[in-house]
Amino acid sequence: YYEALELWQKTGDNWMLAWTWKNIGDAFRKLGDEGTGVGEQGMRGKEQVWLKAVDAYWRSVRLMEQVRERVGGEVMSAQFAQNASEPFYQLADLLAQMGRIEEAFEISERMRARALLELMNLATPLEKETVPTGAERVYDELKRRIAELEVKLLKAMASPSPNREVVEQLQKELTEVRNEFERQRDMLRLQKWQLLPVNRGQISFSAWRQLKLPEDTAALIYLIAEQRTLLFVLTNRKGSWQIQSFTLPVTRKRLEEDISWLRERIERRRPVGATLQRLYADLVEPAEKALSGKRKIVIVPDGPLYALPFQILQDDNEVYLVERFAIAYAPSLTTLLAIQKRENSVRVDETRSRKKFGQVSPAPTNERLSSNPTTRNLPKWQWTGLAVTSFGVALEPLPYAREEVRWISGFLNQAKPKLTVRTFVDAAATKQSALQALKESRWVHFATHAILEPKRPLYSRLIFAAGKGQDSMLRAFEVLDLGQTPSEMVVLSACETGLGKVLKGEGLMGLVWTFMAAGTKTLVVSQWRVNDLSTAKLMRAYYRHLLNGLKPAEAMRRAQMSLFSQRQFHHPYHWAGFVVWGEGF
Repeated sequence: YYEALELWQKTGDNWMLAWTWKNIGDAFRKLGDEGTGVGEQGMRGKEQVWLKAVDAYWRSVRLMEQVRERVGGEVMSAQFAQNASEPFYQLADLLAQMGRIEEAFEISERMRARALLELMNLATPLEKETVPTGAERVYDELKRRIAELEVKLLKAMASPSPNREVVEQLQKELTEVRNEFERQRDMLRLQKWQLLPVNRGQISFSAWRQLKLPEDTAALIYLIAEQRTLLFVLTNRKGSWQIQSFTLPVTRKRLEEDISWLRERIERRRPVGATLQRLYADLVEPAEKALSGKRKIVIVPDGPLYALPFQILQDDNEVYLVERFAIAYAPSLTTLLAIQKRENSVRVDETRSRKKFGQVSPAPTNERLSSNPTTRNLPKWQWTGLAVTSFGVALEPLPYAREEVRWISGFLNQAKPKLTVRTFVDAAATKQSALQALKESRWVHFATHAILEPKRPLYSRLIFAAGKGQDSMLRAFEVLDLGQTPSEMVVLSACETGLGKVLKGEGLMGLVWTFMAAGTKTLVVSQWRVNDLSTAKLMRAYYRHLLNGLKPAEAMRRAQMSLFSQRQFHHPYHWAGFVVWGEGF
């Protein structure tokens, strides 16, 4: 490896230099683990060899970060993290084994959700100029073609007897058009929308100490290696952070198998108790002492854990985790801090705007917000709800979606008459209405179907009514293209909106990722194919608790418990499908 190092130094290839240093780190770690070359020095000699591994891993990490500075585009950055994260994992694992817990945790933060953090730090929306250029016309034509092919493919696959040749041909055409579209999109964003360079220097990975979490809250941060799992538990006592680390003897492969089996059983409404208890013993029970006296949990997943419904894990007494704790999910603690900083910035902007126009009262919470056109990026509407119930032959109707949105809007008007509330149902619930809602509303609620694209997650989409001259699908990348929006809470009341493609290091790419990049503070999403009726009832209960002053995670917990108590909805499939991402407390 050292000979290879000399060769790569001569060529100046930092990528290969980084991987060579990573391999050197692996070699020193193995020598230390096996005691080779330690002699009679015992543990002291082993740690000296490990220190050489730590040094090599650090060199690899720094080189990986230098290479990453030259990787353009949000998707390329995220995919780069998939390949570049390995030395981060190895370094964090070794530091934890050596008892250097705080350093190990900060390495895990340094690795997580980097592309997402960079996009969250963008201050300006990404808007095209009014006069299209030739490149933009090509871009728009490709978008139109993608929409056309997606609809054709959906109808072909929904046929009782799908024609295999037709489906395969449509899939091939769609792949080719998407590839060309992405090439045009990358060029357009670089030349026109000025996404890059991103202000990477603004991200500090020790800044998580500024995060404000209640003292009754614990953060569970997981790092999944191939042969074991690391769990960091963070608690805050009187402004002082305490970090504990646990090495869990559970492999990535076993977690993948258990979670896949569990999700299949949940969607088929089968008994799942034994698996829930085993996963609880593996993933939560070691931290039980640290959770004593806590009422809230922030979960930062990794790898297969993004698909695990932690809320239904059971202890030996068959008590669900959500019965004891309000639960929120986050890509990293650093992203939570970015959300809190953005929230404070928006409040300052609102206060300045009101003073400018002679309004010096405190910032409203559940009151009408200023809609003065000179007030930039402030919500015009407090809540906007969209519901689509009929989708033609391709998708099943959702009769309770209309009832869900109308009930919530009526309840909001009755409970808080000064709120500005609007609804769009069926033909009025177009993609254009959805985009406007995200630009103009503090809370947004979408009750519709969603289509998950696990291989190409930025094409995961929500389905609306087809507007004049527009397609009906709002794709994840189109949310990203809005830039920073004023929407504080977005509820995606549709199937599998909380899933996507898990990229090692970056996390979950899909609708969650893009809405958070667009500035959404709190996101409510589903983890499986949810039921129309039970979803409508859950959402009614959720908003009732929100309007009673509860925070989103606690409101969701109580809503889920209310459904759990009803016999017909007792199985977790009905009540446990939705989770809160982002600022839940």
